[in-house]
Amino acid sequence: MPLDFSAMLALSCAVTALQGAIMLVLWQSRRRALWLPWRAATFALGGAFLFLFVIDDESMRQISIGLGTATFIAATFTVWSSSRVFAGKPVIWAALIAALGIWAGLGILTDTLGSLLPAALVQSLAGIAWIGGGALEQFRARRDGRTFGEWGVIVLYAAVALFFAARLPFILLWPFPFGAQEGDAAWLAVFVVGLDVAAILLTTLTVLGLRDEEVAA
Repeated sequence: MPLDFSAMLALSCAVTALQGAIMLVLWQSRRRALWLPWRAATFALGGAFLFLFVIDDESMRQISIGLGTATFIAATFTVWSSSRVFAGKPVIWAALIAALGIWAGLGILTDTLGSLLPAALVQSLAGIAWIGGGALEQFRARRDGRTFGEWGVIVLYAAVALFFAARLPFILLWPFPFGAQEGDAAWLAVFVVGLDVAAILLTTLTVLGLRDEEVAA
């Protein structure tokens, strides 16, 4: 039976949209948890990145790579920012503006939007810096009384950052989205499933952490 990747992509976008909606619903009853909207934004931007990056149209390739990578940068920024807000720290908007400016400048000046290599490198660096930074900020936020859900989020963020770090040495060898070589639907399907699993885990761990906080209170 052939792989219906379009249906899988539509299902994945629906899954990420649902996770984002759950974060917003949770925020409605916990208005002081200002980091929840940032997690909702992570899901929204993550779904947008996935949709943009797998557009199967050669005429749209530069838009797919350019805008898709910009969306990915923004998504990783929301991961870092949600952890900073959780820790009571301010959001550093200048970091996002600088990162998007560098990516836009790189694409315009070097005309690299037709190749997967610059996008894969930038995505890996953003994943390492900002998802890994999210794990670090989450870890520093509260050393005592940390819930199981919070530990889970730290481990999940660290694991995703390690994935991007492990990707770098093989970026010229592996097919996209694991490297910069042209991939096929099977590799994309594996990546999509991995994103869905990570999204569901993040939502589950968030709910567990909030529940444990309420019990402790």
